[in-house]
Amino acid sequence: MIKITSNGSKWAGESPDSIEVLKQRLKENTLSPFFEGYGNFVEPYGDITCISGNFLDISHVFDIKTDDENFIEEMTKLIRANQKTDKYREEKNRLTKIKKENIFKKYTDRIF
Repeated sequence: MIKITSNGSKWAGESPDSIEVLKQRLKENTLSPFFEGYGNFVEPYGDITCISGNFLDISHVFDIKTDDENFIEEMTKLIRANQKTDKYREEKNRLTKIKKENIFKKYTDRIF
């Protein structure tokens, strides 16, 4: 079973993109590291796995629920390969730095 809740930037009522379009996006576009905080793109829920996230430079929201082990394995490989790219790592470092600076600012506001 593969249930596509959303795949691509679509208006209400429009059909989602195909899985092949998402696979191509994962090969060509950088994921947004922001979504690591929401299950790291591949999150098991008992017998079902949720594959979800979005991209850094293009809006292509995806939310897919599945119990298909082959599909989960294929998508996990594509996602993890995307996370190993220089651009992904640079953006993750940038977001981490911003987060640390904001936390530090919050504490220094209390001190000073």
